[in-house]
Amino acid sequence: MFNEFDGLRDWQKDALERYLATDGPFLACACPGSGKTRFASRVMAIHNRSRRKAFAVVACPTDAIKDQWAASAHLSDGLNLTTRISSGDAAPAAYDGAAVTYAQLPGLASTIKTWARNGSSVVIVPDEIHHCSENAAWGYGVAAVGEVAFRVLALSGTPFRSDGNPIPFVPYDNLGFASPHYAYTYSQAIADGVCRRVMFRLRDAHVVRKWSTDSAAEERLW
Repeated sequence: MFNEFDGLRDWQKDALERYLATDGPFLACACPGSGKTRFASRVMAIHNRSRRKAFAVVACPTDAIKDQWAASAHLSDGLNLTTRISSGDAAPAAYDGAAVTYAQLPGLASTIKTWARNGSSVVIVPDEIHHCSENAAWGYGVAAVGEVAFRVLALSGTPFRSDGNPIPFVPYDNLGFASPHYAYTYSQAIADGVCRRVMFRLRDAHVVRKWSTDSAAEERLW
């Protein structure tokens, strides 16, 4: 029997409870490696198993991430996401959703809108939503699909942009800072032991001595 909280980390359970108790677009902010994909996969599975039989559209920055989403959703919750849809296609009934890139989304928006008008319930999951600006093509594409989606689950570890432009589906406070519906911070991830290890990669450099965190050591990195 399907249990919506089985196998989730504590923060994912908390976030899921809040999501299910919230209407409208939902912004979940969590640091890299904390399990945003796992959380979103469970959200998609819940909607897919509901009476809506919702079709999920996951929007990603790159093709590689798109493929990772499809593999992860299948492994985690048995969802089948296609990574191959084109403008004008009929809703792929054999799949539970589709993983596309933000670059593809503007060209697919009218097709996905047609699916919604023909009775398909659409859930859109913009991953790393900070890549989108309300004033650029990627932002227009994700906003267009959001107009026909019955739920929007936006994900980000860094919900801000260096150019200062607003991001679709990100609520802001009075000072202009992002105000997520749920946030899981680096400090929480470190305390829970799930934060990614920090890795230093050298490019065009030569290691003379190894770096050490021991204050008594005289090793240095050049």
